[in-house]
Amino acid sequence: MQCTRLSVQRVWRISLTVAVLAALCPLLAQALSFQPIDFSAFHNGRIQDRVSVVPEGIGVLLGGVPFDIPAGGNNEWRGVLAGFQLNVINIPVGIANAHEVHTLVNTDWGSGATSFMLEFLGSNTGYHSVLLVSNNDTRDWNLFFSSTINGTTTIEVARETPGQDGNPDVLDKQLIVLPPDFFDETLVSIRLTDTCSNFVHCAILSGVTVAFEPDSDDNGVLDAADVCPDTDIPEVTVPENRLGVNRWVLVDNDHEFDTTSPSGQGPDRSYNTTNTCGCSCEQIIDELGIGKGHTKFGCSIGAMDEWVTACPTL
Repeated sequence: MQCTRLSVQRVWRISLTVAVLAALCPLLAQALSFQPIDFSAFHNGRIQDRVSVVPEGIGVLLGGVPFDIPAGGNNEWRGVLAGFQLNVINIPVGIANAHEVHTLVNTDWGSGATSFMLEFLGSNTGYHSVLLVSNNDTRDWNLFFSSTINGTTTIEVARETPGQDGNPDVLDKQLIVLPPDFFDETLVSIRLTDTCSNFVHCAILSGVTVAFEPDSDDNGVLDAADVCPDTDIPEVTVPENRLGVNRWVLVDNDHEFDTTSPSGQGPDRSYNTTNTCGCSCEQIIDELGIGKGHTKFGCSIGAMDEWVTACPTL
């Protein structure tokens, strides 16, 4: 059977349990979306001067991941062209809910156990760093000093045989899995730090793509948990007349429901789109099939409480 979101007349009438729903129509985890990262400000070399078979363009699929590889000019950062020195580049990212980072990295003269560092900086507490080690995570593009990769987190995505020096010329992709700290904040930037030394080690960065869990309608709830896709904030059709006392509508351009407070002491209530599984008042009205009074003045406390209790099971 095809899995679709359920539309109900009255949520309290649903008799199927969450377990039965899961058995009949499992809600599969939301596939990650990919965003190639522009670091053209640091480009100083051209991939195709090393590995001519690498395609150019927007969204080039390499190892199943899209990368932007600008055509016709410089399209990578190469340490040996930046100079034999400590090289540090900071790449702006600005992507929320990041789960993975995919890189295209090789080396010049990656001898022994030499390595370089990638750091991932979040908007709050998120921080992660990895050392990419020669003959495991990275290898020389021409297999000159180092020629081995682990075949799991690093895979080959392009090969030209024979290469410029007789050996094959290659391009490899790395997968870096970010810790959960990044799942609810923004990946602000990526920093590469490399000590480039003649005939010892120099890094090459040819592509960066971030995989993230999307919130397509920007309602504060990730698509995988969003019961109501295409939420309008502020709401369009509610309230028709005015926002009533103890009635709730997304009036402002945020994820908090607004109300008109009573003159006396009212019920202690507040709601946000996380509570409502991504749904607005107008969507709750449609799902519950409730009357016109809610359309005129906003969703009542009873309707909001009913929906907040029921929506996680849908």
